[in-house]
Amino acid sequence: MSSELIHSAQNPVVRLYAELHERKRSRQREGLFAVEGIQEIRYALMGGYLPKHLLLRGDRSIEEFFPEFPSSGEIRRLKEELFDSLAVRGSASPALAIMVNKSKPALSEGVYDKVLVLEQIEKPGNLGALFRTALATGCDLVLTVGSSTDFYNPNCIRSSVGTVFRVPHAHLETEQAKDLLRAQELAIWTSRLDGSNSLFETKLTERAAFVFGSEHSGLSAAWEDAGMNALKIPMANEMDSLNLSASAAVVLYEHLRQRSK
Repeated sequence: MSSELIHSAQNPVVRLYAELHERKRSRQREGLFAVEGIQEIRYALMGGYLPKHLLLRGDRSIEEFFPEFPSSGEIRRLKEELFDSLAVRGSASPALAIMVNKSKPALSEGVYDKVLVLEQIEKPGNLGALFRTALATGCDLVLTVGSSTDFYNPNCIRSSVGTVFRVPHAHLETEQAKDLLRAQELAIWTSRLDGSNSLFETKLTERAAFVFGSEHSGLSAAWEDAGMNALKIPMANEMDSLNLSASAAVVLYEHLRQRSK
């Protein structure tokens, strides 16, 4: 690790981090993304992502946070003021990283037990929160379809607390996603306000895929095919909807509860 502190925002590594943090197009072009925070970086390493650069605040030691940091990563130290200008959480996140994006998983080679499918998820904070629920409830794949946000948007990574790196994920066209779920012979459950199957009265013990739409418009007609089952979450006090994160949590945990028996 270089002992010299970086002072300038014009340093190429600093500029690259800032660009990746701000621009989806840059992340796609470079095949890289920016990560802030010790736990988030650790989860990325656990998920098999390779570091290109690790940026530490001031004189913080790498051994303090990453005693077995991969040799592929170049380690640099930034002046405190410069570091704090890059980090959303400032000095509370003493490490930043530029990570190498992994190639798209070969989905046809896996066998999936529980899949979360999200259509038109445009808020990165929502997507990140859903990754936390997906990991906690045993999902082994998350798919997005339609016009959906970037998995490596900094707000998604931050909201997921790094769990986005621990659940395999991919963005597919709608028909590709449906073909995959059918090839996997998964029961396909959609979440709808007019669903004919009450969550409290439905047997959910099979391998399954659970499909949710956006909070604004719900699921599209593309998910009304024969063989798909529509779930409805019972609600009291004349409520007719929950937000997306709450709805997904209720359904995914009910599946986990029934299967755990």
